Amino acid sequence: MDVEELLQRYAAGERDFSRANLSNIDLSGADLREINLTSAVLEGAKFDRANLSRAILRQAKMTGVSLFRTNLEEADLRGAKLFDAGLTETNLRSANLEEASLVETTLRDVNLEGANLKGTSWGDTSILINANLRGAIWEDIDGYPLRRDTIMPNGEIVTDEIELPDGSKIFP
Repeated sequence: MDVEELLQRYAAGERDFSRANLSNIDLSGADLREINLTSAVLEGAKFDRANLSRAILRQAKMTGVSLFRTNLEEADLRGAKLFDAGLTETNLRSANLEEASLVETTLRDVNLEGANLKGTSWGDTSILINANLRGAIWEDIDGYPLRRDTIMPNGEIVTDEIELPDGSKIFP
């Protein structure tokens, strides 16, 4: 399916695009509120400045996806695979990311306020920079992302340090 077909069908009222293969599609700037992309293949897709509020992205394969300034408020991303994804200035307020994989992903200037991050997989190569997790559910995490100027669920601001073999320290 190409961009034009998807946008035409969406404009006609269709919302269910479950299991669609939308690899490398560019939907930057699109308004796709409440779209259902359950188990869709979105590898390499661009959703920069798109509105995906209340979208359903359960179990979606989102490797290498670009989500710059994307609105994912109240989106359902349970079990989504966001491996090596780019999330910058992304709004994930009240989103459900339970059991999602965020391995090798950098989340910079993201709003995760009130998000459900229970059981998320981070690995040791994920980074949270200037992220807001105030009020988020942060439990049963697999792996731990490096954090820089990150507001944790309790309001504490955290910056991790990495100690090098020579004893010096760096920040992510």
